Amino acid sequence: MSERNLYVTFTMDCERIAEHAPEGGGPKSWQVSEEAIRRFAEVLTQKGLKGGFCIQPETAKEHSQLFLRLEREGFELGLQFHCGNFRDLSFRKYLGSYSQEEQRRTLGLVKADWNEALGRPPKSFRAGYLSMNDDTYKILYELGFRQSSSCKPERNIPAVYAVWVGAYPYARHVDPNNRLIPGNLELYEIPLTVNWEKRRAGWGDPLDLRVEAPCSLNDHRETIDTNIDKMIRLKVPMKTLVAITHNTENFLEKWRVLEFMADYVKESARRYGLNLVPATLEEIHLAAHGGTWPKKESGEHDIR
Repeated sequence: MSERNLYVTFTMDCERIAEHAPEGGGPKSWQVSEEAIRRFAEVLTQKGLKGGFCIQPETAKEHSQLFLRLEREGFELGLQFHCGNFRDLSFRKYLGSYSQEEQRRTLGLVKADWNEALGRPPKSFRAGYLSMNDDTYKILYELGFRQSSSCKPERNIPAVYAVWVGAYPYARHVDPNNRLIPGNLELYEIPLTVNWEKRRAGWGDPLDLRVEAPCSLNDHRETIDTNIDKMIRLKVPMKTLVAITHNTENFLEKWRVLEFMADYVKESARRYGLNLVPATLEEIHLAAHGGTWPKKESGEHDIR
């Protein structure tokens, strides 16, 4: 790991189609979903960058062959979960509102469905609405997850149990008892990149590197530059940028914003004298260990 490296990853949350996605919505059709997934992958491949898909289990099943092909091309496949969009829509609470046992049982079902769809268990995770509580990381670790990108620093939306005020805003191992500070659990959180000085109108939510966000290209420039500048000044050991989008019509209308982000992160990294390293969430976690996974203790599960 070099402090002159800047690890950059682009992620797409892959939702269920809208008629079966009352929690947060989704694409109008599976055709729209597939087109968005393909376009996202094409842009990143053309730009020589990396990324991954955070996939609802039903979407993993619908597009299984496409996702497996993209994985062979270097894209990461992880699990994204909106409780309200799962199975028969009977899971009516937000993940962050569930008790420890409810989360353990529900996330176990979700993992099983995702595994059945793609033939292996997921290792990376993102919570729908970024809704979590103090039990979630511990349960994710118990279930075999090793990377997460569920923290949005300074998000404060209690209605969906997504409160990240005061969260450590940079990549870190998770504390097993407190999700807001760095810790020693072998579960690695890579937060979404936000502009802590600007908020989305009507949400009180910090701007992020969201392709379809209602903001200008200058806002994205500022988010990228201010984050890089601050990480350098604070000597953050693992410097990361995490962008986000969704498999919806909004992405297809604004996909050229992704091209802009891809070009601008390269320009900004050069200007600040950093080595841009295209990476997936798992590869960022691996880099935090110096490129080699730590040796397993007797009886311990492989962290990958």
